[in-house]
Amino acid sequence: MTKIGFIGTGWTDIGQIKAFQKSGLIPQAIFSRSYDKAKAIADRYSIPEIYTDWKKLIESPKIDLVSIVLPTFMHSEVIRYARRSGKAFICEAPFLSAGEIEDLISRKNKLEIIDYELRFTPHFIKMKDLIGENRIGRVESFHFEYLNNSALNKEIKWDWSNDLQLGGGYLNLVGGHFIDLGNYLFGNYQKIIETKLHIYQPEKEDNKGRLREVTADDEAYLKLEYPDKVFGEIFISQMSDKEEKLLFEVKGSGGKLKLENNELLLENDNSVKKVDLNYDQSLFTGFDNNLFTIGSFFLGQRIKQALEGKDNFEFPGLKDALVNQKLLDKVYKTLPEKA
Repeated sequence: MTKIGFIGTGWTDIGQIKAFQKSGLIPQAIFSRSYDKAKAIADRYSIPEIYTDWKKLIESPKIDLVSIVLPTFMHSEVIRYARRSGKAFICEAPFLSAGEIEDLISRKNKLEIIDYELRFTPHFIKMKDLIGENRIGRVESFHFEYLNNSALNKEIKWDWSNDLQLGGGYLNLVGGHFIDLGNYLFGNYQKIIETKLHIYQPEKEDNKGRLREVTADDEAYLKLEYPDKVFGEIFISQMSDKEEKLLFEVKGSGGKLKLENNELLLENDNSVKKVDLNYDQSLFTGFDNNLFTIGSFFLGQRIKQALEGKDNFEFPGLKDALVNQKLLDKVYKTLPEKA
């Protein structure tokens, strides 16, 4: 059995534990600074080990893989400790800077994964195949949109994600996944053409009632150039009037691919066809059935096989994170506008 320890209780509780558990990985341990919070999650998923010290979790002899889902400014420290303890890991991006990642990159061939789980969804794997098969002709452009309204809730308190110096910002925390997808599908970006960043609420109260400045973005727009003159737009916002929307369109000289509501459509020759993605959607009954959860399930399967010595798969690692972080660092040299 392949056992995993989860350091953090945000995305882990929302989707990752369920998806990894469904994929065959065994949740063995959970860390939170709050024992009560860790205990509640442990009870929910039948996790036997509870920690309020993340180092103790990593040291557990029963853990085969560590999942690091913590504030950005903690990623590097936890990775280094996992390495010293000889543990494989999967870690969320981003990092505080490209330089921080360069200091972490190792030449050793270990299972050290950056959690770009969208690469592992049947949707984007099939999209990449169709592009490679020239089903829409020469790719000319793509447009990616991910919208929700979480920033409009003024009851949500200020935390580290509102502080750019601590690695906050919606482009940092969510946009990096879509920057990575662009690189995965079309090759690494060549040029930044245009950027826009916005902050919805310039000040927020923290948990102690103090008014704190918000320095990290709630909305971002990027226009990038990729190899072979492919132009891409990425627009993400938590300032939308919609609860959640994900749209990805790729336009080619002979057609278009459109992903929306978990359906992939192929448009060409004056027809629109739904693409068969060849996976059992009933697997995700009772899940938050979004692409992040679906990708985590399929990534979890590959991780399990790799740890059992059955699959030496190509996974996104720190070098991929470095490419994306260099772009983020350049974008964040511009100051977000107050909306």
